Amino acid sequence: MVKNLIFVACASLGMALTSDAQGANPTGPTVLDHLQPDHATISVQDVDKEREWYERVLGFKFLKRMTNPTSQVTMLVIPGYRIDLLKQNGSSRPPFTEPQALRQGYLHVVFNVPPSEVQAAYDVLKARGSDVKPSALSVGANKEHPGIWLLQMHDPEGNEVEIVARGE
Repeated sequence: MVKNLIFVACASLGMALTSDAQGANPTGPTVLDHLQPDHATISVQDVDKEREWYERVLGFKFLKRMTNPTSQVTMLVIPGYRIDLLKQNGSSRPPFTEPQALRQGYLHVVFNVPPSEVQAAYDVLKARGSDVKPSALSVGANKEHPGIWLLQMHDPEGNEVEIVARGE
């Protein structure tokens, strides 16, 4: 009888520990509580044209280029974030859909600015030759989330980039 109780107690403890280790306890701390953005990779046709745009329009700096027989990657950085431009031999872009949200997969990469700087960001992006425009989801049309400004633009291959400013 005592052996059975010890076995049941040990089995119950083992199941509880295993469940917690596998993430069954979503309220407990895990190593994933410290995730930080690192980089995004964009598959492109013309690495040089894309590089020039990200440097000129968004202020990215060249980090390094890696090549092998089947691909080329150019890494660009801003403080705290990196974008990799990947040219993979044989890759192709799926047909464009409008609105873009009808196409599954990642829709855009988003950066933020303080609300007090959203107009200045818009002015700089326009001056640098981007196709930036305020989104229809910005503060005027977004009564559910007042104080949000969204600026949208596209790199030379049509990848969407968004600037968000969140107010009070």
